[in-house]
Amino acid sequence: MSIKYTPEELAAELGIFAPTPEQKLIIEAPQEPALVVAGAGSGKTETMASRFVYLVANRLASPHQILGLTFTRKAATELRERVMNRLRALEEKGLWAPASEDRILGLQPVVSTYNSYSANLVKEYGYRIGVSPDTTLIGDAHRWMIMEELVRALPYEADGGDFVDRTVNSLTAAALSLASSLGDHSLQPAQARQGINQLIDEMTAGKIYSPAKKIVQDLTTRAALMDVVTSYQDYKLEHGLIDFSDQISLAHQIVTQDASIAAREAGLYTDILLDEFQDTSVIQLDLLASIFAGKSVTAVGDPLQAIYGWRGASSAALETFQARFGGGKEVSNFTLSTSWRNDEAILNVANQVARELRPDSYERAQKEADFEVDVDALRGGGYVQSPQLQPRAANTGGLVEVGYFETEEAEAARVAAWLKGKYDTYQAEAAGDETSSKRVPSTAILCRKRADMGRMQAACQELNLPAAVLGTGGLLGEPIIQDLLAALQVAEDNSRATALLRLLTKWNLGAADIYRLARWARKDRVKGVSAASATIIDVIDSLTGLAAGESADKANEHGRLSDEARQRCLIIAQQIRELRRTAGLSLVDRVRAGIRIFNLDVEAMVNPNESSSMRALDQFLELAQEFMENGSHASLSQFLGWLEVAEKEERGLEGVTPDPVPGAVNILTIHAAKGLEWDFVVVPALNEGDFPGKAAARKADSSMPKQSGWLSGITEMPFPLRGDYQYLPQWQWVEPATAAEEKNTIDSYRQRLGVHALREERRLAYVAFTRARTGMLLTGSYLSARRKTVSRPSTFMTQVLNTAGLRILAAENQEGSFAEPPTEERVEAYQQAKLQEIWPPEATPLQQQSQQVAEKVQQLIGHTDEELNQLLEAALEAAPEEAAEKIQRARHDVKLLLAEQAAQREEQTVTLPLQTTTATSLPSLLADRQRALLNLRRPMPSITTESTHLGNLFHAWVERELRSSASLLDDEPTSLPVVLTEAEGRKLAAWKKIFHQLPLWQTHEAVEVEHEYVTQVGGVNVICRIDAVVKNRENGKIMLVDWKTGRVPKDQEHLFNYAVQLHLYRLAYAKKHQIPLSELEATLVFFGENGRTVSYQELVEKGVLGEDPQARIEAALNGTTTAGEA
Repeated sequence: MSIKYTPEELAAELGIFAPTPEQKLIIEAPQEPALVVAGAGSGKTETMASRFVYLVANRLASPHQILGLTFTRKAATELRERVMNRLRALEEKGLWAPASEDRILGLQPVVSTYNSYSANLVKEYGYRIGVSPDTTLIGDAHRWMIMEELVRALPYEADGGDFVDRTVNSLTAAALSLASSLGDHSLQPAQARQGINQLIDEMTAGKIYSPAKKIVQDLTTRAALMDVVTSYQDYKLEHGLIDFSDQISLAHQIVTQDASIAAREAGLYTDILLDEFQDTSVIQLDLLASIFAGKSVTAVGDPLQAIYGWRGASSAALETFQARFGGGKEVSNFTLSTSWRNDEAILNVANQVARELRPDSYERAQKEADFEVDVDALRGGGYVQSPQLQPRAANTGGLVEVGYFETEEAEAARVAAWLKGKYDTYQAEAAGDETSSKRVPSTAILCRKRADMGRMQAACQELNLPAAVLGTGGLLGEPIIQDLLAALQVAEDNSRATALLRLLTKWNLGAADIYRLARWARKDRVKGVSAASATIIDVIDSLTGLAAGESADKANEHGRLSDEARQRCLIIAQQIRELRRTAGLSLVDRVRAGIRIFNLDVEAMVNPNESSSMRALDQFLELAQEFMENGSHASLSQFLGWLEVAEKEERGLEGVTPDPVPGAVNILTIHAAKGLEWDFVVVPALNEGDFPGKAAARKADSSMPKQSGWLSGITEMPFPLRGDYQYLPQWQWVEPATAAEEKNTIDSYRQRLGVHALREERRLAYVAFTRARTGMLLTGSYLSARRKTVSRPSTFMTQVLNTAGLRILAAENQEGSFAEPPTEERVEAYQQAKLQEIWPPEATPLQQQSQQVAEKVQQLIGHTDEELNQLLEAALEAAPEEAAEKIQRARHDVKLLLAEQAAQREEQTVTLPLQTTTATSLPSLLADRQRALLNLRRPMPSITTESTHLGNLFHAWVERELRSSASLLDDEPTSLPVVLTEAEGRKLAAWKKIFHQLPLWQTHEAVEVEHEYVTQVGGVNVICRIDAVVKNRENGKIMLVDWKTGRVPKDQEHLFNYAVQLHLYRLAYAKKHQIPLSELEATLVFFGENGRTVSYQELVEKGVLGEDPQARIEAALNGTTTAGEA
């Protein structure tokens, strides 16, 4: 078929940049297997979209005949939208039109995630292998709950055994990790057990010594855990559940057992685009190759960005493309080597750190090593080399600075100051140029370890820089969440003395009093608890059972417990007991109770960083809600166990890639940052032992690192059992003659693992360094409270110091140089200072201010109101302007708190500040603002009615249905199946039938489902979650849809509430997409009346909204609406 449009002609028509020579080769390549190695920021998404459009515009394929797969929903959505927008543009210009049958059937591009594609295969063909299409997908929380219950049933033998000295949490985490690895490498538990036992037999065939005995012990535990994994798989099968790894393994089982299914699936698509190919697992490669080998498969990846080996990504995805997909023919190889993201100075540093990953570095490593490097294993035979990125034309700018400081505190302060300087520069430029759009730069701090996030956030906040820790890992590090976790842990488990110490610290108990409490626990028998097992928590508990004088006398037996300490312990004991009494409530209600009983909501409100603390509490409640929704019997103990493991794991709870927060310093892990970019990026803690981590760090004498890897621990699948083993360090056991010989054998292999780990860390550094567009700062420090020894600069820092364009950031009192290594005296002084900080804990600025205020209050008690007002006015007159403003704000806050307290005692109007609300909360604000705001501050457990429960189920079903039918990436786990009464089942079935028969689907198609938008009304951010966004197939006009399971209301008040929701949805959507309101339709669909629709325009014409709905809404939001006015 002749080519109608060249890539350059299509670019000109679409008004986009013409492709580079490299891009042109890929876009117009023959429809044959091809491998594209694309460097970071080299325009791979643009190239994939352009190839997609090129094939369609030249009638080489229809849109629905091209399959695009990637890893994240965000990336899939971006690619799909880019393709759809360009096809629409071509259609509008008359250059292309879909075939008539495609238009009638509404066929569109198929762009999805790898997991979604597998899930659809299971849904369509699962019955062939006995899997129901109604199988429920479960997430990590639900997986944890199932496995934890199975682990608790294991035999724990006190006199030894497979699980001796292992905790429930550690075994649960290990079993889940092994279960995922089995799926990644297409193994069954019995096969893995046999393979592990073979490794054990090889090692124990002769005499072994201490190091090998520990390896055998850990291998034995992993073999035993395969029984638990088998039980887990049986449980899922029995209950109709699958997890993410099951989606791939079941799909693989389907296509390998029935060649006709693979052939049928292959016949659906002429071209396949595989994104982020370096991150695919062994089983994903097998699945895709089983279907698409020999077809027009274009795989795009970058070996330098292969950072997900820990979660199953194959070490050989790119290297095996030829063998898997070539179909016996030589595949085409292309590269994308121009960086469109990074300025030249940044690019130079990234290329320098990646230099050690290139083929010639293997031989160099061999020469430098003090052991034999397995070059062939590291290279993997057909090694695929990533191109060295080149700067875009006329790109000579960029800034990279490096700073190494004496202490981690100095490092964090300098990082914050550096970022503030960038903010100040942007704002100064914007002030002098009214047309400038550069109001605030995008910035990020990318951490290798979560432990660094808190100090970075605190340093930013010290300079009033907005800082957002992204992801759940950051949430667990928030101080107020740490306090909440401590309270929940103490209430749930009497052995959590460390958690109690955190609560005692909050009450400023002295070390002497805590010592006496501990002595009491050791020396005295607490009622109901043996002296041998009594803990400090038992002592605190016992205080509530004693009278004041009796408890004081009891404490005096082991040394005087101060009266103040006794009073504070009594308060804590009462709080703990009150929280324990909530044991019959749901998980979420128990968490809410913990917040209320320990006054953490009040603490959050008076905190200078109120919004951050309140947001953290809200997010934690959402996390508990999500966990609870995964199981009808979710317990607090399970929830805490899940969080504990997730907090310890560096990558735990990473979840979906978080969306960056505009206008704030984004603080996140490097793994979470992949695929994102910012103007300015900081990579801190570049210390040997931190980044690279201990396992990959060179020794002080520069010798190669050693790592135990799969040899130790119980979570990792042994390398010899992996499907990509030939590309990993090879394990060969030779019976040792002596203990020294055994040690040398194991050490030699540990060095091989160390080299492998260092290369993984180096790829992670490359990913971090290529996130910055304009400027980057690399930092580290010699001293840290978390380290006993003095650190030294990371190899990733020292190797780039001589790179062109890099500047040394001046250390304190020095010009353009690193801080000098600290002397022994400085190290000792720093460590001593840190010990003093540990106990007694230094009061925070907030605590110091609170103490001063308390003393002032004591002095003022007894004054009349008139005298107090006079003192306040005098203070205002004498105070500087800034201080006076703070006093006025404090005065306002006190009035609000007093008003809230009064409102709880008697019905009267209260005014509370409102910064954020939801469109669905507005009806309660309009009806009774006072009650609504009080509920926002101290929410009470809501009663879920039958109709609400059924409505929620229906909304969830509609969301899944639309995502599936519109290829909108339905790869999210659903909650457990629910049991409905016969009447509920009939009603739900009727709604589903009405949904499928809606006339709406004859003219419209879904483009978004359950999408969140934000608009600002009267200074308040209103969150709008739109049920569905649909588009008219003929004219492309957008309509917003809100599903209602009831009937059309007869009264004006309810109609007004619904109209307000639509009004806000239109405002939010129009603002986000910058389209006129007049072009935006909105409608309500009532399933209680056979799918009757009521449009926004109808409501306006009936006068439901009144003359000025905006004013009425603003009045409700800003507090001028009184109860009953609506």
